Amino acid sequence: AAQKIEILEDAVPLAEVHCALRLPAKPKRVWLGASEKDVPYTWKEGRVEFTLGLIDVHEVAVIES
Repeated sequence: AAQKIEILEDAVPLAEVHCALRLPAKPKRVWLGASEKDVPYTWKEGRVEFTLGLIDVHEVAVIES
């Protein structure tokens, strides 16, 4: 018998998502993929850190090296 699967499509917004990554070199730029807006970031001891404001459905952070 086929099983029914319920799909929930209500996205829960996320706010102030802090991101930290270790990288081999300082990035040239960090920006949002959809809006192309620059994201302020810090670089210290091989680590880039930045915070994404409000994410309604999805977002892509692009880290250029």
